[in-house]
This record gives sequence, structure tokens and C-alpha cells, in this order.
Amino acid sequence: MINLKSKSQPSLVKPNKIYKIIISYCLTYSYNIGNFSRKKHLIQIKTMQLNGSHALNTSKEQLWLMLLDPNILTKVIPSLKSLEATEAGVYKAICEVKMGPVSGTFEGSMETINLNPMESFTLVMKQNSKIGNVSAQGNISLKEIDDSLTEMIFDGEANLSGLLARTGNRVMSGVANMLVNMFFKSLEKEIESRKV
Repeated sequence: MINLKSKSQPSLVKPNKIYKIIISYCLTYSYNIGNFSRKKHLIQIKTMQLNGSHALNTSKEQLWLMLLDPNILTKVIPSLKSLEATEAGVYKAICEVKMGPVSGTFEGSMETINLNPMESFTLVMKQNSKIGNVSAQGNISLKEIDDSLTEMIFDGEANLSGLLARTGNRVMSGVANMLVNMFFKSLEKEIESRKV
């Protein structure tokens, strides 16, 4: 009787084992790609700090009313082009943002929350465009110095993604300071116009 088995013949891997190896490889590859995508997304998000304070020649009551008036906010918030009320304290907002060489038109929402009458509130903005997204939140508080002088304190941040997030930190810091200064100057101008 002839024995067909040879001692030197390598043993064959069972089909089930091959499938397990392939599935294990695919799962590992997919997991690594997923992690890479998440890390890449995180790298493309930058945070811009927006803060400052300014003494304004108006009463605390008048300043409070002005800061909650959508018509005035459209005039004094840099880059904000229009506000359309959708419900109490919530607006559809359109902005034109420029960050270094990158610029674009953004659409989204603006909302006033955490209202503490005559004292403080929080302004929340979410804007989307083809070149990236902007999500900003700022806490605004008022401090009466005297009957006709009020200090406004602003502290917030804006998270940028997409092309905006590629802006260098130095440029981003300069833009942040410029936006804060523009806001207070526009607000001062609006206050003075109401005194005439």
C-alpha cells in the first residue's frame, strides 16, 4: 500500500483560519484609519480667545437694553451682517468672516442665554460654511461705576475648523484683538448717536 503523505509536505491552513486572519487584519486596518481620521479632525480645530473690558458712557440699564437689541448687535458685532429672529432670544445669523488670506460667508444661529437681568448673559453663535465652521460663546457682564458710566466685561472663545483653523497663532491673536477693539468702538459710536 502506497502512503501519499510526505514528511516534507507543509500542512495546509484551514479555510476558517484564513478567514479569521483576513477579518482580523481588516478590523485592525479600519480601527487605525478611524483613529487617524479622528486625530486629523482634532488637529484642524483651533481656539481663539476673545476677552476684554471697557468703560462706556451710559447707564447700566440702557446698556443692557442695547446689548439685547438685534438691530444694535448687527451694527456693533464685527463680521455680523444680519440677524433674523426665529424665536425669543434665538436668531438666524449671517456673518462674513476674514482670517488672514481666508474669507467666506457663514450662516447659522445666534442665541442669548443665561440672562441675569441688568447683570449678565451669555452669547452663543454657531456658523457654518464651505471653508469651515465657527462655534463661539461669550459671557458678558455689566458693572455700574456711576449713573452714567458702566463697565462691560467680555470673556469668551471661538472654535475654528477647516481652512480657518490653519491660520497661524500670531495672526489669530491679532485678529482676536482687532475684533474686540472694533466691537467696543462700534458700541461707543452707537451710544453717542443716541445722545444727540
